[in-house]
Amino acid sequence: KPFYHNDIAIELFNNSAEIKGNKIVNSQESGISIKTQVFSFLDSKYGCDATIIKNLIKNNRNHGIIIMGDGSNPLIKENEIIDNKKCGIKMLDYARADIVDHNLI
Repeated sequence: KPFYHNDIAIELFNNSAEIKGNKIVNSQESGISIKTQVFSFLDSKYGCDATIIKNLIKNNRNHGIIIMGDGSNPLIKENEIIDNKKCGIKMLDYARADIVDHNLI
């Protein structure tokens, strides 16, 4: 069943989840939000290395995927990221991403 009409459909914070085979459409904000926040030197080894694969991410009011924070480095692979109001993929605050293998953006 697709994710519909949420503020943010999926929000990841300092974790390494796999998001696979979903329909993420019509969110009021961004479809997927990925954030890393480091609170101290001890936390610096943590990040958000999520895998986002084979999803339809469409018609969201802001970005399809927004990635924020040093330590965020998701793998984005084989997704359809289309018709979002702003960016298909937006990266802020020293975030990185591996965007590979046939994403339609």
